[in-house]
Amino acid sequence: MDVLQYGIITFVIYKLFEYKTLQYFLVSYPDIIILVVLLNILVGRYMGLQVFEYFRFAPLLRKLDEEE
Repeated sequence: MDVLQYGIITFVIYKLFEYKTLQYFLVSYPDIIILVVLLNILVGRYMGLQVFEYFRFAPLLRKLDEEE
């Protein structure tokens, strides 16, 4: 089932990148790609923990540091 989902997603992305308008947009504004990568990091796709989780659990982390 996972292989089928991967194949469908790959096909859809391939078809999206065939559009000349999207190709022109990505070549003209490469900063958008950097922005997407930064948003993924912010959401936590590449870091394991979301950046927001650090702020959410900051009081707990401070309390643990005080106990040690």
